[in-house]
Amino acid sequence: MDAFIRLVEQCVDLAAALVWPAAVLVVLYYLREPVSRLLDAVSSRIGDPAADVSISKEGLEFRSRIESLEVDQEQTKSLTLQALGVSQEPGFRTSMAQSQQIDTELLRLANEYLMIEHKDWSQRVNLKDTAALKMADIVVTQSVPRELLIQQQNEGLILALAAASHTLPESGDLELLMQVADQVTRLHVKYRIVMAVGRLFERGVADRSMAESVLKLLTAYRQGADQSLLRRIAYSESTIKNGMGN
Repeated sequence: MDAFIRLVEQCVDLAAALVWPAAVLVVLYYLREPVSRLLDAVSSRIGDPAADVSISKEGLEFRSRIESLEVDQEQTKSLTLQALGVSQEPGFRTSMAQSQQIDTELLRLANEYLMIEHKDWSQRVNLKDTAALKMADIVVTQSVPRELLIQQQNEGLILALAAASHTLPESGDLELLMQVADQVTRLHVKYRIVMAVGRLFERGVADRSMAESVLKLLTAYRQGADQSLLRRIAYSESTIKNGMGN
């Protein structure tokens, strides 16, 4: 009799232990389709090179190209201008003598930029952004005449102009960028041009009579744009339109 009671107690304990696992399995069974769709969506989002989410050893990472680029640019600008003692007023030009030839290091960086490749989208963009910041630093510190940067039809040098315009906006930058903007094919260079024109209007350096032409360019840039470029275009469009309303 005692053995029978112990057997019953063991059966009750086993049943109690299996209640929660069984309940979880039942819930998962009924939710299998929604969960599957959720996992597929997350997987697709992570795999999309234009997305702002990635997965690494540390887990999921969320990034904003606009914010990270702005931070990098501002840090570089601050360090550069502090070292030079250069005024940060819009349209300022240093009194240093200007060469009429492209700096050899700048040209090297521009050509290397055109060769940048990496299978990981995020790493590839970081490499290109780093190159842009280095070129902007040379343009600013070496007082490279910005009109020289558009004479060789080199997208690396056009990127240098856009990056320098964002770092230290000058009057005349918008006119130069608009001369070559429709020649650009690389999304990254387009992105930096859109950044630059937005900054030029934001800082009051741009000729406002060119606003309509710039907005038409931004509309044209939407064709074939990825999500990052589309977001930046929308941001710059808003900046320009707000300035037109003042």
